[in-house]
Amino acid sequence: MSAYDIDDAIPLIKGKKGTEVRLTVKREGGIVKVIPIIRDVIEIEETFAKSAILNNNKSKIGYIYLPSFYTAWGTSGPSAHKCASDMRKEIEKLKKQNVEGIVIDIRDNGGGSLQEVVEMAGLFIDHGPVVQVKSKADMKGVMEDRYPDVVWDGPLSILVNHNSASASEILAAAIQDYKRGVIVGTTTFGKGTVQSFIELDPYLLPQFDTLKPMGSVKITMQKFYRINGGATQLKGVVPDVQLPDPYALFDRGERELDFPMPWDEIEKANYKAFTSINYDLVKKNSAERVKKSNSFKLVEAEAKELKAKLDDSRYSLNMDKYRVEQKMLKEQNKKYEDLRKEIKDFSAELMAEDINRMGSDTAKIGREKRWAKNIAKDIYIHEASNIASDVKPFSITAVGSK
Repeated sequence: MSAYDIDDAIPLIKGKKGTEVRLTVKREGGIVKVIPIIRDVIEIEETFAKSAILNNNKSKIGYIYLPSFYTAWGTSGPSAHKCASDMRKEIEKLKKQNVEGIVIDIRDNGGGSLQEVVEMAGLFIDHGPVVQVKSKADMKGVMEDRYPDVVWDGPLSILVNHNSASASEILAAAIQDYKRGVIVGTTTFGKGTVQSFIELDPYLLPQFDTLKPMGSVKITMQKFYRINGGATQLKGVVPDVQLPDPYALFDRGERELDFPMPWDEIEKANYKAFTSINYDLVKKNSAERVKKSNSFKLVEAEAKELKAKLDDSRYSLNMDKYRVEQKMLKEQNKKYEDLRKEIKDFSAELMAEDINRMGSDTAKIGREKRWAKNIAKDIYIHEASNIASDVKPFSITAVGSK
């Protein structure tokens, strides 16, 4: 079925929850079968936060993957998924396993709910500002965590990359400004603005009804600012520990888009920064590991090759020559297969609580075990776990900063 056919079918399949829809399927050989399905809300669990246990040769670390800052718009109850609440649950499960630190992975997380990220930051601090916003006419506001409870007060590292944007940058910036954890990876996207869609139809005069639907226009309403006063716009969040990246030599991020808003800063918020992490030691230890790592050396080589390919966009129009060139590229890329191999003295496993929850669904269990196996091949997660191990356990005490 083509993409066009699917777009036509979707309005026919949609309907009120609990009603029946009949799908007629024609199989190979001409066999036609009618499949009745009861309409219901379908949850894709891969879009929610989930966790695993990382075992390296140093310690036992919890790992939480967060694909987006989702929320349950217009729904409530125990089945409603909100990322801050889900993050709390995953942390509580990991605490039962006596993990010594936690890695939160928000790579490729494009953002989402502003309220959720404020609540999530509050899981790691006792209270205080999380992000500042400014709208037109210089109207400023501060969004705060007002709850004194701290769900995780131990070592924390947050893994980011070029595609971590918006709410991801708010979380990373808040943790960095509070010096509550270590930000690891590559500089984030640099999206520090808030947009809203405004429908145009309500603004049409009656005599122009035949022009409907007119669609909508996206308008920038606000800008985000860190609690230290700087914007995440354009500059993004620069990690405390920067790791080699295959796209390091590419120009990426909000600054590469047309007409981006400029970076600026406002007054610093009143907050207290922690003093327990020895960042110099953490950076030194990580730099030594990266320097010895053959995998990260491969990443640096890959970055140079990708940049060379980008700069040289010539392709031969001779089919035989083109095939030879593609074969050579394929052979060259074989060396990067080592980046997807298992890492010595490093493993990831699902928690028994999660496996038991899946019951007899062998397909789901198999899928999640493959996910955990892939985690154990990720050099960035491995290094983030080492960094979390280097951060010594500490209590939530802070020094005033105004």
